[in-house]
Amino acid sequence: MACGGSEVQPRPQVSESPASVSRAGPAKVTEVAEKCAVLDEQELRGFGVDQPPRERDVSGMWGCEYQGTSDDDQVWSAAVALNGHVSYKAELNRRAEPTGSSDLKGYPGKTFRNGMDCTLIADISDRGFLVANGTKVTPGDRGPDPCVIAEQLGGMAVLNLPDEPAAG
Repeated sequence: MACGGSEVQPRPQVSESPASVSRAGPAKVTEVAEKCAVLDEQELRGFGVDQPPRERDVSGMWGCEYQGTSDDDQVWSAAVALNGHVSYKAELNRRAEPTGSSDLKGYPGKTFRNGMDCTLIADISDRGFLVANGTKVTPGDRGPDPCVIAEQLGGMAVLNLPDEPAAG
């Protein structure tokens, strides 16, 4: 094959290997009746959420949106949703290359930064994943980093989710 061709190489598929980071915690449920009950009011107030949470579409899944104002009056938005129909591995394979890695209380994740947004996908179950988005509402915003918001809210959500029932 000649060098310098314009062939586009496919992105390598995510594979299970001994070097892969795996879940340290038990598998979590990926379906909840109340989308905004994944995080409780006290946690949200402590995190700076100052608007009522509301259910909305989050990356094609129904989840919950949270908004707050930082100490320097910068508005931020975040959302958390669950997907129990696509595996974590399959979801990573359909996305662009991640921009970072994360550990949500023993649950591995990948981050995808895109301008003022950051999406975190976390491996919480063999059947699905958690997605947490952080967004800066205005360009030039000096408020919290959207990936930090996604990681912190995603970490709180993981701790609040019930474990999957044991198969039997």
